[in-house]
Amino acid sequence: MTVTASLPDARRELLSLVGRTPLARIAADLPGPHPGFWAKLEGLAAGGMKARAAVSMLLGARERGELLPGAPVVESTSGTLGIGLAFAGQALGHPIVLVGDRELEPSMRQLLRSHGVRLEIADRPAAQGGWQAARLTLLRDLLAELPGAYWPDQYNNPDNTAGYASLAAELAVQLDHLDILVCSVGTGGHSAGLIGPLRRHWPALRLIGVDATGSTIFGQPASARIRPEHRVQSGLPGG
Repeated sequence: MTVTASLPDARRELLSLVGRTPLARIAADLPGPHPGFWAKLEGLAAGGMKARAAVSMLLGARERGELLPGAPVVESTSGTLGIGLAFAGQALGHPIVLVGDRELEPSMRQLLRSHGVRLEIADRPAAQGGWQAARLTLLRDLLAELPGAYWPDQYNNPDNTAGYASLAAELAVQLDHLDILVCSVGTGGHSAGLIGPLRRHWPALRLIGVDATGSTIFGQPASARIRPEHRVQSGLPGG
């Protein structure tokens, strides 16, 4: 298999569109009673919340010389980081190649491709390690075939969590007080990147992680995950 990718022109002015998202007070009725909460509307920024991490990882790699100008970026994703990387690639001039799997929703596949990325799909889970292992095997094949390609490795990259320092700073300015931070949890990047800086402002701050039923992250048995067809990149601070 030969993989080619066109070299996009850098458009660094796009970086000004990252962050500075508004807060909204949510008081509408929900299935369970609640006293109201603040939602950080990260979906209103270009590239969504994950653009913060994507830009941070690519800029960090460029500064260290690990990512050369115009070199392709290859990453495994369930969707949302892919949108952020597509944005970062457009801003910094890097073609983006993403590895998903058969469970990636058709709407997300269409959205990723509409952002100009190359999307490769693992069609069957690995005997050991399931879908994640299958995606990583395909990713390593792509790295071997793309000269100079860079893998951010979101699961082990400290620039992933560092990218959310700007989000923590915004919340600290926008809120007078915060008791509980509720984060969706995938890689754990944004929850880890937020809780440290925010606890310097509010030491008693509690963190609650949320994931879908059927995820193994919190020790549940693996099962089919129930997901809405259209994801909303919002929440407090969510993603």
